[in-house]
Amino acid sequence: DGSTRRRTSPVTVKKLTGAAALAAGDAHTCAVLTSGAARCWGGNVSGQVGDGTTARRTTPVAVAGLKNAVEVAGGGSHTCARLASGVVKCWGANREGRLGDGTTKTRTKPVKVRGGLTAVAIAGGATSTCAATATGVSCWGDNASGQVGDGGTTDAKGPRRVRGLRPPTAVDAGPLHTCAVLDGGAVTCWGANPFGQLGDGTDTTRASAVLVDGLSGPASAVAAGGHASCALMADQTVECWGENGSGQLGDGTRDDHWTAAPVDGLTDVEALTAGWDHMCAVLTAGTVRCWGLDTWGQLGNDEPTDAVDVPAQVDGITNAVDVAADGDHTCALLASGAVSC
Repeated sequence: DGSTRRRTSPVTVKKLTGAAALAAGDAHTCAVLTSGAARCWGGNVSGQVGDGTTARRTTPVAVAGLKNAVEVAGGGSHTCARLASGVVKCWGANREGRLGDGTTKTRTKPVKVRGGLTAVAIAGGATSTCAATATGVSCWGDNASGQVGDGGTTDAKGPRRVRGLRPPTAVDAGPLHTCAVLDGGAVTCWGANPFGQLGDGTDTTRASAVLVDGLSGPASAVAAGGHASCALMADQTVECWGENGSGQLGDGTRDDHWTAAPVDGLTDVEALTAGWDHMCAVLTAGTVRCWGLDTWGQLGNDEPTDAVDVPAQVDGITNAVDVAADGDHTCALLASGAVSC
């Protein structure tokens, strides 16, 4: 919004119209426009804003040379975009090879992911990236916790196939773990698991995918947070698993769950996102509800508290179509093409 002032209720992002897709990184945010261009703003120490500089941007700036984008994904200090052709381009920090261009060189402008990847969806973790394709999931970057999913822990400078996955319909990445919805609605996760965020009933880190246990039915989308994960179910309810010390599982308790449990009183959900320790959902009515950690006002209800353990309505948002969260901030894409954060 042109400042660095903390906001505990939504403010309109300046100099941004015609937004069609949205993604949040740890300290930056990006939007794809209806024209296929992209705009980013926020922290830019590693070039994750993509304008060819490392200068912090308090209002949106154009990502250099990016055309025909349809989706964007934010990581810890990097960003990736999926083009209409299925090509993936990334920019920003590149330690461990998270940009997928075969190097570990930081890039302040987009570079193409190598290997002929044709993606249908993308997701950015803190230090890794994943892409869903017509035949499975491929990941690259940091693999110390098995978040690349290839069965090992060696970093990948280019895409590697996640072992044992049939075609996915959705994918999302937390800082050190990734989850995907498979054709048929099952959910599978891999990577770090100290708080049960993989949902397989254990706290064992997995270098290949395992099925989430306890889901009540088929899922349509998944959101992976810092140490917790949630699934949007086909009946438009939400179920979560993992760490719950800040109420991020939304069940009215602070008890961790290593298998899926329903979010309290949440129905008619259209879209779902996960920050580090908070979750948010868009309802069919266009309102947004959030739960979990709120020390920076990331729940958007103008009354920040330590944490909220059941969904609370975000102030002043009545026409949202999507929502994006990461780190300690949240943004909503409005039906008008504007963005509020």
